[in-house]
Amino acid sequence: MCGLLEIILFLETKPDWLIN
Repeated sequence: MCGLLEIILFLETKPDWLIN
């Protein structure tokens, strides 16, 4: 599980364009 922390951080800081 390499880069799992990066994925979590990315999901927690995902911009509005990702949700939209």
